Amino acid sequence: KHKTGRVRQPRHTWRLGTNSSGWLLDHGGPSGGCGEWLAALEGVAAAPLHRSHMATRAETRTFNLLISSLGKNLRWDRALQCLEGMLRDGPPPDVVSFNATITALGKAKRWCGSLQLLSNMQKESLCPNLSTYATSVGQCGRADQWQIALALLQEMPARCFLPTPTVCSAVITACSRRGQWAQAVSLLDWMWYKAVRPDEVCISGVATALDRGSQWSAALALLGQMSEWRLEQNVVTLTAAISACGGGLQWPLALSLLHTTGLAGPARNRLTYTAAINVCAKAAQWNQGLSLLQHMQRSRIEGDLISYTTGIAACSEGQLWSLALHLLQDMSQADVPPNKVAYNYAILANRDSRQWPRMIQLLAEMQQQCLEGGEVASETILDTCSADGVPVAETLRFYREFISRGQLEPRHSVMPGHVDLHGLSVNSARLAVLAALEETICSAPTHVLRIVTGQGQQSPVGPGVLRTALLSMLQDELGLVVDESDPGALQLQIEDLRSLYSAQKK
Repeated sequence: KHKTGRVRQPRHTWRLGTNSSGWLLDHGGPSGGCGEWLAALEGVAAAPLHRSHMATRAETRTFNLLISSLGKNLRWDRALQCLEGMLRDGPPPDVVSFNATITALGKAKRWCGSLQLLSNMQKESLCPNLSTYATSVGQCGRADQWQIALALLQEMPARCFLPTPTVCSAVITACSRRGQWAQAVSLLDWMWYKAVRPDEVCISGVATALDRGSQWSAALALLGQMSEWRLEQNVVTLTAAISACGGGLQWPLALSLLHTTGLAGPARNRLTYTAAINVCAKAAQWNQGLSLLQHMQRSRIEGDLISYTTGIAACSEGQLWSLALHLLQDMSQADVPPNKVAYNYAILANRDSRQWPRMIQLLAEMQQQCLEGGEVASETILDTCSADGVPVAETLRFYREFISRGQLEPRHSVMPGHVDLHGLSVNSARLAVLAALEETICSAPTHVLRIVTGQGQQSPVGPGVLRTALLSMLQDELGLVVDESDPGALQLQIEDLRSLYSAQKK
C-alpha cells in the first residue's frame, strides 16, 4: 500500500490473452518469475497458428519476443530451434527474427552460426540491415576473426550502410590482438576515406596494435595526428606509444613522452610509468628504470606487479641486492603479492654478493607461498655455493633437496647408473655427477655409470662446454678413466669408481 492508503498497481508483469488475430501479450496482473513467463511465451509459440495477415504479423512479433528472451537467458539452442521452426512451419521470420537469433548466438560465442544465419537471410529474400552487420562484425571481432570481420565491414558501404566508429573499433581490436598492425592502420585510413570519423577508442586500438608490433615511429606519428583531428590524447594511446618505444630501444623518447604527460593531457598514472620502466628495462637502462620506480613511489602512485618486478629485475642486472630485497618488502606492504619472477630476480640480485643463506631464505619463502618455477633460483644458489667455497657435502645436500622438490631443470634426471644433465649449468652438472657417483657406488646393481651430456649443439665451436668441463673434472681432478666413444654421453666403470671413492670423500 501507498502511505496514503491507496493500493499500488503492480508494474511490468505479463498477461496472456487472445483476440481475433491470435495471441497477444500485454502488461497487467500479477505474474511469476522470469522462468514462468518465458515458459508462457514458449506455450504461445506452440499454439495453433492463425493465417490471417494481421495474425501472421502478430505471431511473428511473438516469436521474435520469444527468441530475444531466450537469447537474454543464454538459451541459444532454443532460440535457434525457434527460428528453424518458423522457417519450417511459420509464421514467416523477418529481419528482426534473424537479428535476435544472431544476437543469441553471439552471447554464446557461436560466431560461425551467426555467419550461417547471415547467409540464410539472403536465401529467404531478406536483406540484412545495419544492426545485422554491426552484430556480426562485433562477434567476429571478439572471436579474433579479423579477416572475416574486415570483409563484413567493407561490405557494409556496398549495402548502403555507413559503419559506426564502434563497429570499426571491433575490427581494429581484433587486428591488434592478432598482431596485424598494418591492417589496423589501413583500416583507419579506410574510415577517413568512407567519411567515418574515428573516435578515441579507434585511435587507442590502432596505438595498441602499433605497440604490439613495436612500431614506435608510427605510434608517435599517430599521436601527432590526433591533435590535427581534434581528438584528445588519453592514457591508453600515450601508454601504447611509450610502450612501442621499447621495440626500438628508444628509451629517451619514452621518457620524453612520459614527461609530456605531466605537462598536458592525461596525468601520469601507473600504466604510463610501468610502460616507461619496461622500455628502460629492454634497453638495459636499469638506473633509469629504478629512478622512475622511485619517482613513482614519491608521487604516491601505487605500483603493480609489473612495475615492481621490472624494478627488481633492474636490481638483478645491477647487482643491487639490498634494493631488490627492499622492493620485495614494499610489494608485500602494498598488497601486491610477489610472484615467482620477482623472487627469481631477487635471488639473482644476490648471486655476486655470495649471500647464499639469504638466497636459501628467499627460495623457502617461495615454497611457503606455493610458488612453482624455482629452477633458475635453485641453479643460481648452487652456482653461488660453488663459487663461495661452501663445502661439497653441504652443496650436495642443497642439490638433493632441490631434486626432491622438483626445483631443478625438468629435463634433468638421476637414477642408479644413469644421469641426464640436459639444461643444467656447469656447476650444477658437476654436483649432479658427484651425487650420481656416490649413489651408483653405494646402491647401483649396474657396472656402468652413463652421464648424458648431449652433443654440444649449443656450444659455439667443437665439443660442448658442459662435456669439456666434466671431462676435466673426471680425468684431471678425480683421475678416472672415461669412455668417450659416445658423442652424447660419458661412461665410467663402477670398479674404477669404488677404488677412488674413499679418496674423493676425503
